[in-house]
Amino acid sequence: MAKAIVKTRNIIVHSKSSAIPLATTDDAQHYLAKIKATEEQILQSAKQAVELLDLLVVELSAIDPDEALWLESYLVGKSQPNLEAK
Repeated sequence: MAKAIVKTRNIIVHSKSSAIPLATTDDAQHYLAKIKATEEQILQSAKQAVELLDLLVVELSAIDPDEALWLESYLVGKSQPNLEAK
């Protein structure tokens, strides 16, 4: 799971610009299909990253049960948007 997340991160961070191939409709359709596949990969990796964080909380809580409440409250706080920040 972590490898897929890192791979997707690298696709995002190290993306290269390229010309849009519009010579034929097949080229354009292939290009759009590639973009859609990349978007789907990014969405799946985002979901996996959240699942991985949940697993991390469980494992850290098992290592040190005294920290379990802090870990859970920290992650809940991080998942909520800070509306007061400017």
